[in-house]
Amino acid sequence: MKIASKAGIIIACFIFLMVLPSCSRETVPKSKIVSWVDPARREVPGGLKKAFVKYWDARSRLDWDSTYRLEAPHVRWLLSLDDYFARHRMAGKPKKVVVKRMIRLYPGAVELEMDLVLEDARTLKDETYTPRDYWIELSGRWYHVEKNPLLRFF
Repeated sequence: MKIASKAGIIIACFIFLMVLPSCSRETVPKSKIVSWVDPARREVPGGLKKAFVKYWDARSRLDWDSTYRLEAPHVRWLLSLDDYFARHRMAGKPKKVVVKRMIRLYPGAVELEMDLVLEDARTLKDETYTPRDYWIELSGRWYHVEKNPLLRFF
């Protein structure tokens, strides 16, 4: 009887230890265009990775409704969806995004260093850029911050 109860406890502990890590890990959606290299792969929190992939995958589909919903509240307050669409209607189509590094600007505000390959909307040629993408965390949720001289908040 003692051996059976010890075996039961060992099996229960084993199952618990196998299930626990999968519960705590945030899964990042797979993306056809976004990839992560070190140190960004290690530094960027899972919630931000999820939001980043959603945002850039939506941009690659030119889905401006979805990207608008992922913009920070102050950006949505300043720009209506129609204004947002007007600003982006001739934007290049992202083909590849490689996140290289995260820089913490303030608590809950980060800058992501990346390489970006866009298909130019006018010429249809691929062009490579090295922009920085800005994100803020509000109430546990990450939002993109439109980087524009008129919307300079950080």
